[in-house]
Amino acid sequence: MTDLDTLTRLVASALDITDDAARDSLEIYIDQTARENGDEINTDEISDDDAAFLMESCREAQRAGDMGDQQLADLEVAARAYDQAHSDFQTAEQQRIAAVRAALAAGARVVDICRITGMTRSRVYQIRDET
Repeated sequence: MTDLDTLTRLVASALDITDDAARDSLEIYIDQTARENGDEINTDEISDDDAAFLMESCREAQRAGDMGDQQLADLEVAARAYDQAHSDFQTAEQQRIAAVRAALAAGARVVDICRITGMTRSRVYQIRDET
């Protein structure tokens, strides 16, 4: 016999996931078992057979890619935001380089360009000398 807290820690450790993720998964399978079989699992006294079933259900869910759906959705949003920010950064960097070259070509002092951009003198000269 075991309880839900103990089984949660065992599943988390076995699957290398957080306790929260393990508990969420266990609760899903406990509820699913009750709906499908009409069997209520007492979370304070989980039998060894039920614990083994629940552990294997969580393992299979992980193998099948059925865990972390919300986190994957969040990751997709974050990845798109990162890609957009990276693209915006690259565009801004090219615009800044063009503006540095234009300022140099117009006779602006390197010291003023450094003050405005935060670049070092060597970086300004590197931009000037790039083709």
